[in-house]
Amino acid sequence: MLHRKTSVKYLGVLLDESLNWTSHVKYLKSKLPFASSMINTIRNFVPINALRIIYYCFVYIHLQYCIVSYGTACDSVLRPLNTIHNNVLHTLTFSNFKCHITRLYKQLFFLIKDIYQLELSKLMYKFRNNNLSQSYNSFFQKITETHCHFTRSAAKKNYFVPRVGSSLGKRNLTYQGAVAWSSIPQEF
Repeated sequence: MLHRKTSVKYLGVLLDESLNWTSHVKYLKSKLPFASSMINTIRNFVPINALRIIYYCFVYIHLQYCIVSYGTACDSVLRPLNTIHNNVLHTLTFSNFKCHITRLYKQLFFLIKDIYQLELSKLMYKFRNNNLSQSYNSFFQKITETHCHFTRSAAKKNYFVPRVGSSLGKRNLTYQGAVAWSSIPQEF
């Protein structure tokens, strides 16, 4: 007999019934305090470079995994995760918890939205170079495939940005991926 579940874990990602990613964010929130307490315990005995490696091993890796999927969640869903991430960074850098966090992010740490943009840009790069499975072919369409006008976007080989009428549409992977690819400078 099948039982209805509100969420299911598949390949390390919690999918909830409404796909708003609250279950996965709660799961990530439960993982980060362990890393924070571990960093707090050893931070007086190891150099900052070793703490940075520990951060990337125990915090960043969890935030990065499948962020292309859960990074499209509403800001209100991701805000608690940002708060815990900020607390980890305060602990890591020996800074006062009342200190403004932007100074800490300048020390080569990333906001969750920055991690999302980085991973989304990597996904678009892989798509551009045909390094993804064929199932992604329907997600993105080159501008030159939608019209024959020679525009700046067509010259840069950008992808078609679909029209959306809501904030939900703007969180769609097709929209986000095309916008992320067009925001990358052509020199890269």
